[in-house]
Amino acid sequence: MQDKNCSAKKEDVKKHAVHDQFNFDWWEEVNDEELLLADSKEFDNQCHIPPISELSTRRGHLWVTDLTRQMWCETKMMYMLAGVKPSEEIEENPVVISGTNIHLTRELQAHDVVEVAVSSREDRWAIKFLNLLITISGFQSGVTMAREVPIFGSLFGHDIFITGIIDEMRYDPELLTVDIYELKTRNKNCLPVGCQKMQHSFQVMLYKRLFDNLVFGKTTADNISKHLHLDLTKSLGDSVTQSLNENNLKVTNLCELLDTLLPRMQCLTFASQLFVEYVDQKNAKTIGIVCVKYDDNWLKKKVDHFMEYWNGHRPATGVEIEEAWKCQCCEFADICDWRKLKLKKHGSVSVVSLQTYVIGEN
Repeated sequence: MQDKNCSAKKEDVKKHAVHDQFNFDWWEEVNDEELLLADSKEFDNQCHIPPISELSTRRGHLWVTDLTRQMWCETKMMYMLAGVKPSEEIEENPVVISGTNIHLTRELQAHDVVEVAVSSREDRWAIKFLNLLITISGFQSGVTMAREVPIFGSLFGHDIFITGIIDEMRYDPELLTVDIYELKTRNKNCLPVGCQKMQHSFQVMLYKRLFDNLVFGKTTADNISKHLHLDLTKSLGDSVTQSLNENNLKVTNLCELLDTLLPRMQCLTFASQLFVEYVDQKNAKTIGIVCVKYDDNWLKKKVDHFMEYWNGHRPATGVEIEEAWKCQCCEFADICDWRKLKLKKHGSVSVVSLQTYVIGEN
């Protein structure tokens, strides 16, 4: 049974052409030119469920990686989150495995990894808040480097919560500065250019803005509770409580933990410099470190544009013809509606059918 507000007949679907819904049912292929050329002007907000509300497994918040994937190709990101099956089975990439191992090696050089049993969302977030608090306390006691630092908050007034993990933070106790480092592994012994470089710059700018918002006090306990759907007064599990006690925290719930964490965050300074370190996947040696200049206006424009999609104000878009080279390594290229539309528009191929989809119940 389909959602009562979106239970359109086929002719209505052709008229409105909703192309970016999650939890969809596939409709039969259609040949209508009207449907193929549908764009944002025909996008019907009344029959559109904002994609952010469809991320039920996360309770409606985004990851920083969602936004960076969105910058690379919004349509590909949409297919990935929707669980669309690629046209070809993708084997586990050894490049990804190598990059993961390099990240883990770096993390273990900085701290031990302790497994803690959790039984609720509140427990999981208590561990994340504890890890951030340990980072802050370390900086204030003379520690100069931390890895895998949780970060969270909202950006530029948008009512959407974003979470992420900063690869590395370095603290200078003399200058009282905090720098952010992002580690990227490459299968070529050279620095990236163009779109990839911009995507990485965007990522560290997001981290800085989220971190600075915490330092400035813009991220509150009420804001966290609302967006993450957490019961701040719920008692934490025994294993979590034990971990908190081992770090001299005599707290029993998230409310008490955040009462300690958030004021401590405001004792730090804003993130100073942003860096992206590129490492060769074959030998784990550093290729180069790029300093990223923070641009708040540019970041705001990007975030505002991406949030229009998440809030349901526009359909997903793919890459323009100038960046069509990205499609060559995309596992969704053969089934991508956006690619079919662009190819037909530029006269390269003849597209005879297009799949569209509407909201259905889980």
